[in-house]
Amino acid sequence: MDLDEESLKITIVVDGIRLLLKDMSSSSISSGRTLKRKCLCGDEAVMKPSGTDLNPGRRFLGCPKYP
Repeated sequence: MDLDEESLKITIVVDGIRLLLKDMSSSSISSGRTLKRKCLCGDEAVMKPSGTDLNPGRRFLGCPKYP
């Protein structure tokens, strides 16, 4: 089964900022392809550590413009 990248998008809102997340299918991992993850501002998402009490240090993809 070939999954369309458009079907793998998730949009979330964090502190009033909309983020667009894309997931990689197992077929894209096995074929060596990677998807660039971008937020709605158009910039490529970056890995950041969480600063919350619930998930201290947990890494997540976030907008490079968000502190």
